[in-house]
Amino acid sequence: MSCLPNAIHFLTDDEKKVAIFVKPKVESVCATDSIESPGSTVLAIREFWLQPNSVVPFHVHGEKEKFYIFHGLGPLVVTIMRNGAICEYRMRDQDKLVIPPGCPHFLKYFPDTPPTPCKVLVVASSQDAKDISWQDGAD
Repeated sequence: MSCLPNAIHFLTDDEKKVAIFVKPKVESVCATDSIESPGSTVLAIREFWLQPNSVVPFHVHGEKEKFYIFHGLGPLVVTIMRNGAICEYRMRDQDKLVIPPGCPHFLKYFPDTPPTPCKVLVVASSQDAKDISWQDGAD
């Protein structure tokens, strides 16, 4: 059982009416140490698209995670819980955000007009999807 909050409690009434909860399907490209760069850090680079009105439920990673938005009018709103405080970041095209390890967070994408998909690139130090804990009911 997860002790993460439910993202639905952080949505406005209008957002709740149209929200589509998703766990992103990701395409991964992994960079590992090699003969050319021995001892380098293993990185997982994941790309996914969020359709308008998407909500990625609260989840937490054991490693640092960095988001880049490469395409989308935005805003992509990332809500992070850190040391008992709630921080909300409104990201637009080309913005970057580092999420500290162990900080629960969720994403919501309710774009301005016109509604277009948002492409997100995530760089993380783990390749294992089992390293992610999701809020209850997110399966």
